[in-house]
Amino acid sequence: MAQWEFVEWLLFWILETSHFVFEWDEGNSTKSAKKHGVETNEIKKERMQYEEILRKITERV
Repeated sequence: MAQWEFVEWLLFWILETSHFVFEWDEGNSTKSAKKHGVETNEIKKERMQYEEILRKITERV
């Protein structure tokens, strides 16, 4: 049941959030590369694509 509550929350958040800002602090800029092998610029690129998808979804609602 808890997973459906999360899905409901996520859908509500997507529909109600007009803009989301993710801020990189000094620790996060190096941690992702060290811990996960993913560079910050790769993450930012994916984040921008995700925001574009969310924008398209919310335009249709």
